[in-house]
Amino acid sequence: TDYLTTVYLRRKGNFILPVTVEVLFDDGTRIRDTWDGIDCWKKFTYTRKSKIVSAEIDPDHLIPLDRDLFNNSITKRQDPLPRWKLADLWLAAEQLAGLLAAWLV
Repeated sequence: TDYLTTVYLRRKGNFILPVTVEVLFDDGTRIRDTWDGIDCWKKFTYTRKSKIVSAEIDPDHLIPLDRDLFNNSITKRQDPLPRWKLADLWLAAEQLAGLLAAWLV
């Protein structure tokens, strides 16, 4: 079966610059398209035998004027690693606070 998938890109701000978008599919293939950046948004549609895993604007990080690199990509699957890192930091802070409280008492 073929999958019809769509990627929407949106420009946040007034800076107009052509950018490259890289789309990764679950069979490992990568497709690069270019967007002139003139319009506020752009739609790319793909018909393939595999689903989209992720899409990233400026995958080579060639635009030094980009202030927020965290909004340049999106992934279909969630990564649990950041959640576990935050949980570990919270646990370490609780343990440190408990040790400090025990030392003061």
